[in-house]
Amino acid sequence: MAPPLLSLVLSCSHAAHFCFFRPRNLFVSAAKTMATYKGLVLGIYWKDGANQTLELTSEAQKFNESTNGSLDKLIPLASSSSLKLGKCRLFYGLNDAYQSVALVGLGSSDAGFNEQEEVDEKRENVRTAVAAGVRQLREVGASVVDVDPCGDAEAAAEGSGLALYSYDELKAPSTRKSECCVNLVADQSEAT
Repeated sequence: MAPPLLSLVLSCSHAAHFCFFRPRNLFVSAAKTMATYKGLVLGIYWKDGANQTLELTSEAQKFNESTNGSLDKLIPLASSSSLKLGKCRLFYGLNDAYQSVALVGLGSSDAGFNEQEEVDEKRENVRTAVAAGVRQLREVGASVVDVDPCGDAEAAAEGSGLALYSYDELKAPSTRKSECCVNLVADQSEAT
C-alpha cells in the first residue's frame, strides 16, 4: 500500500497547480532523477450539459487503473472550470515511472468538423491541450515527456512539436531552453 499523499497548492501567474508528493521520497528521488525527469501528458474530456462530467481518455484510464484510481481521487480537487479546453493541471508523485503528470482538458468529446470554419475542432482541441501539457512539463524541468495520443496521434505530435519550438540560435547558451524528448504513449494492441 502506498503511503498517504500530502497536498500542497502553489499559485503562479497562469494558474494554480495541485502538487502531490510522498514526503519520504521527495529529496532522494529528486537527486536521482535530475538528469532524466520524466513527465506524462494525459487527456480528459469535458461534457457540457446539465450534469457537467469529465471523461478520461483510454490511456488516462489505464494510468488511473495502474495507480489504483489516483486520478479519480484528485480530479475533484481541481475546480470545475480548471480542466476545460487547453487548461492543464500538474500532479506530482502519482507513480514511480513519472515524476509529474499533466492532466489536460480536451474540451467537449462531441467536437467535430466545423463546416463554417472548415476546421476539425477535435484535432484542434488535441493540439491545443497537448501543447499546454508539454509546455507546463518543460517549465518544471522534464527532460522526457510521454504524450497520450488523445484519440489523434498526429494532432498530438503536432501540438507537442509546436509547444517545444523555440528559436534559441542567437541566445546565450545559459538562457536557452532545455532540450526535451517527446514520446507517444501507444497501446500495443491498437498498433496491430
